[in-house]
Amino acid sequence: MTTDTFHISAWSLYQPDTVPIRDVIRNAEKEGYVFTRDEADFNHEGIYTVAMEQHLTHLQMIERVVDPLIEKCRQEGTMIAEIWFAQTSMVAWHDRNFFKPVLARWGLEHVPIYALEEYSCSSFHSVLKNAQLILEHDPNQAILFIGCDKGRHPLDYVTDYVFVGDSSSACILEYGKGAHQLLAVECKHDKVVYDNDQEKINQAYQLYYLHIRQFIIRMIKKNGLKVEDIKLVFCNNMPNFVWETVARTTGISLKKFYRPSLHTGCHMTNSDVLFNLEHAITHEALTDGDYYLSLTTGTGGSFGCALHQYCPSFETTKK
Repeated sequence: MTTDTFHISAWSLYQPDTVPIRDVIRNAEKEGYVFTRDEADFNHEGIYTVAMEQHLTHLQMIERVVDPLIEKCRQEGTMIAEIWFAQTSMVAWHDRNFFKPVLARWGLEHVPIYALEEYSCSSFHSVLKNAQLILEHDPNQAILFIGCDKGRHPLDYVTDYVFVGDSSSACILEYGKGAHQLLAVECKHDKVVYDNDQEKINQAYQLYYLHIRQFIIRMIKKNGLKVEDIKLVFCNNMPNFVWETVARTTGISLKKFYRPSLHTGCHMTNSDVLFNLEHAITHEALTDGDYYLSLTTGTGGSFGCALHQYCPSFETTKK
């Protein structure tokens, strides 16, 4: 292991208390939402509760995860060069710069902030890709990535296929530090169907999964690995049929698709991967040297994939 490798060096997560999906369904129906599936159907997929913030503001949720990382950076002398922020919440224009009150306290008032919205729930890999390119030119600095969503209306939490929960997460991306080495990353915004032609929509979905398969297989082979070498796949908490299709087309066992946070917070947009990865580390599902994939899908045909290696022994050596 060398120091000129790109790593997720640290992260911080916040998930609020959960609410039974029956309550979320009831509240949405009061607002006129018509579900095509019932509670039992969602339960069959392992969906029981939704994370829902009742007390903290959007900014307070962000502070909850960023504050400990800022302190860690100060102690280690890490210089944050940029902040990348992703959310899928609908916010008013005057809320887009809600970092302003805390930037000075963080010592980051002169650090540029870039907001991602168009990639929706696959922004995680868009940020990994961009951060890798940026830090290649300045490997002595770091990037802070923040993901945060908080619903404002009962309909913000529902879709026909999955519930959307509140959460916040933050991670530090830098060279030569951390137990999670990034070996390769790709992201893509696939074709979009602009009309309601069902045949075109079906064709778009078929191509979508073929493109995901192509990215995964190419990434594995390019790094001298086989499908069998992948220990786990940390995906976002989309419905079962999404990952069943990806498993079938890639040959990766569905048992390797690791998403326990689906059963508690449900789909927590750009924080899913880190919540699932945190669970795996806590429960020792990964061992030193294991290769794993992170995989996200988003609206508009967007998706991202990255190949990582878990190397805690490298982190210990660096300390």
